[in-house]
Amino acid sequence: MVICILGKPVPALGLLMSWNVRGLHNMVKKKKVLHFIRSKKCDVVFMRETHLLPQESQNSKSRGVATLINNADEAGRMLLMLCEIQGNSIILANVYAPNRDDPAFFGLLEKKLNDLGDYPIIMGGTSTITPRHL
Repeated sequence: MVICILGKPVPALGLLMSWNVRGLHNMVKKKKVLHFIRSKKCDVVFMRETHLLPQESQNSKSRGVATLINNADEAGRMLLMLCEIQGNSIILANVYAPNRDDPAFFGLLEKKLNDLGDYPIIMGGTSTITPRHL
């Protein structure tokens, strides 16, 4: 199987799952769904009709999608996605930076972001590096 992201082939991602979960606002159901996903050792799970809030499950027009990704990179420190949202191409970056000055990590992050192309970047995550002298 060849998987494409915006028309570019990417290496095989392991076990993929696509699931209409029909609502996850119930905590017991949410735990069962997550346990099942873990037991199958899925690498990527595409979920539909997530309905995370109770009021969403009562509205038949309510939608909701979620994508769960296991081990985004070898070190589990970055997930970079080139996405199209409401007709706009953007890069979503979720980064858990090392808690020390690590030029190699930040150099790799910069290279990977540049490799994705010249798109707006929305970055979230954690960096716990603090100035040594305040």
